[in-house]
Amino acid sequence: MCMFCDRDNICTRTMDRKRHFNMGGRGHCRCMNNANNSNQRRFTTSETNVRIENNFMLNQEADDTCRDLSPMENLPEELLHNILDMVPDSVLPMRLTSKLLKSRVDRYVQMPRSAQMLDKLVISCDCKKKDVLIRVQCFVPLEKSNLFELRLKYFVMDKYLSHKEINRYTRQASIDEPRDQKLYVLHLKATAGNKVLDRLNSCLGCQPSSRRHMIDTVDLTGCTDQSSRDDVRKLIKGFTIRRLQYGITMSDDDVNFVIELIDYHKVETLLISVDTVNITDPVDVLQSFSSKVRRLKIIQLLAQDIPLNSRYMFGLHN
Repeated sequence: MCMFCDRDNICTRTMDRKRHFNMGGRGHCRCMNNANNSNQRRFTTSETNVRIENNFMLNQEADDTCRDLSPMENLPEELLHNILDMVPDSVLPMRLTSKLLKSRVDRYVQMPRSAQMLDKLVISCDCKKKDVLIRVQCFVPLEKSNLFELRLKYFVMDKYLSHKEINRYTRQASIDEPRDQKLYVLHLKATAGNKVLDRLNSCLGCQPSSRRHMIDTVDLTGCTDQSSRDDVRKLIKGFTIRRLQYGITMSDDDVNFVIELIDYHKVETLLISVDTVNITDPVDVLQSFSSKVRRLKIIQLLAQDIPLNSRYMFGLHN
């Protein structure tokens, strides 16, 4: 008899085994193949049942986890970021609610900004000292101060600046400033290196892309040497500037630097406050400035060796 069926015994006979082998293939008779297929279907069915049961358990565990989370924690992360964009002052309270939201807020803080962070940036350089000191003042809308504080901590404070080197002030709304602001004053030394300037540039909201964010006003004072100008370039790299204020001296090198800033940062308004003017052709400089910006304003301060009753303006006497 065949070891797999009761029909006949030809499967076990040497002479007639070829016929059944050829019918079943792979060295087995058809009866053996049928038995193997039946076992394989049985094992496949059991494996499928185990897989379905495991998936069911995982889904049930996921559902139980979601039930334990708050509605805010169940939100997709992109939607949570959109909410934080609309209410940036909620980043600090939200970090205190749970570990999950804290990690999501921290990732949001480290992202390139999708909105303007600063109202005004003031950079003052003291080139008379050997170790050039750069004083950076950041005027931040009060509703974005919590977000800016966290970005300062992540990008700058943990490695490059201490709390003593950053002063904080609150400014009330006025005629010049229509909304409340928080002022951050940072003291940077030349020995801090380029790394801190690049990190501060990222902290201010610069994006590593073709899209530029705008800073409403940038005020530069005392940037008379090449080193301080290079530092300024690194700090405001990647931004569009609506209004540029520059002082307090004006030389041919200062003129070239200002024109470079106008072209790169797409400046709309230029305000120059000067006392001493040492340029080759003041008229040509004024024509160049007026052709590049929409609005030009020049304030002549008291200059040395110039009488008070003299009609002196931007290096010209009338």
